[in-house]
Parts: sequence; structure tokens; C-alpha cells
Amino acid sequence: NVDDAVDCLEQRLQFRSTATKQKALKLIKHMSHKGSTELQRALVRLSGQIKELQTYRCAPDAFKGDVPWKRVQEYAKEALE
Repeated sequence: NVDDAVDCLEQRLQFRSTATKQKALKLIKHMSHKGSTELQRALVRLSGQIKELQTYRCAPDAFKGDVPWKRVQEYAKEALE
């Protein structure tokens, strides 16, 4: 079901992990370009959360520094295109 898939993605965007956010945003980008029209319409309701992630910040990682949250911002920008 399309609504269940979008609900799952919405939950994934709310996770604390930047890796989980990145994966969900990549999937949203792919589905918005290659998915069915019904799915594309359903993804519109996530646009508010994705816009918020364009300014997402978190504490720097010990090894990766600020790269993880910068990637989240980058993937959010790509998902909205």
C-alpha cells in the first residue's frame, strides 16, 4: 500500500541517526523520480519534513566530523528537486 510506504518513510525521517535519514532521503528521491504517479502524489505530504532537513544540524561525529549532517542537508535538497 502506498500510504503504508509513505508512513514508513516518515518514521525513518524522524529517527535520530543521520545514516537512517540519509537512506530515507535517497529512497524518497528515487521514488519521486521513478515511482508511480500515485506514489509521487503521496510523497508530497513529506515535503514539509524534507524542507526542515535542509537546515538539519547535529553534534559532530568523532570520526566523520560534520560530514553526516551536511549529507543529510544535501540529500534533502536533492529529494525536493
